[in-house]
Amino acid sequence: MPKTNGVMTVAQARKRYAGNWMALEVVSRDKNQFPKTVRLIAKARDQRELHEKVRTFANKYIAFAGPVAPKGTVALF
Repeated sequence: MPKTNGVMTVAQARKRYAGNWMALEVVSRDKNQFPKTVRLIAKARDQRELHEKVRTFANKYIAFAGPVAPKGTVALF
């Protein structure tokens, strides 16, 4: 198996770090310039904690790996 140095697709990162906020380094992009493969910089349970960990990093992709509203949550608009 080839060594990946932590490189994975965005879908793999979302699955691996489900329920966490992630700061990702973009390794490659697709034809529409969306992140295709990434490497984890840091993860945290909430957004504020993540920003404290990675505020000195210039180029990062921030994403949440989980549902916006957990099952059973009702949203009114």
